[in-house]
Amino acid sequence: MALVDIGDPSSVLWEVRRLVPHRRLEPAEDLRTAELQARRLLDLLGVTGPPVSITEITALLDIRVTIDHAARVLIPTEPGWEAGGWHLTVAHVSCRRTRAVVAHQIKHILDDQYGSILYPPTELLTTADRRDRAAAHFSSSLLMPRDWVETAWRRGSHTIPAFAKRFGSPEAMVRTRLVALGLSWPDELREVSASAPLVG
Repeated sequence: MALVDIGDPSSVLWEVRRLVPHRRLEPAEDLRTAELQARRLLDLLGVTGPPVSITEITALLDIRVTIDHAARVLIPTEPGWEAGGWHLTVAHVSCRRTRAVVAHQIKHILDDQYGSILYPPTELLTTADRRDRAAAHFSSSLLMPRDWVETAWRRGSHTIPAFAKRFGSPEAMVRTRLVALGLSWPDELREVSASAPLVG
């Protein structure tokens, strides 16, 4: 993975924020936008392959991450602006799950002050639900970009554990991402994950 010298971290966040229209987003549009933002962030930082180093990305973006070993909930607080920089706190969980949670929180930082505008409630989802859905999609898109996953799939790595290892992502995220990309159906993934050898 190559990471570039980005100079001013706020300029990178601004570049990624620019991809979001300043209006209400339709339910499918919010997911497309989150994926575009994830890809733009990777491109701006010069990240060219898995696994994505969330530690290096947060350092380059000047986002301070605290792992709270005493927290009883996964995300004890929302990201906050402190002493001229972003700070987020996550509970101590597995390495892969922590990476996914930090990536999720980066999307909340990108959406700061715009969430209620971008994600109006629908008949089925509240604004908070839509914000979290977009953040979850951003997280999976950042850790498992579409083209990288499709390349890995074409090369024959079709097991959940293999994808989880290659992309440094939780197995639940891998399942969801493969289905979202149309590479497998949920029942097929259960069968493959249970019966196939670990490859990749």
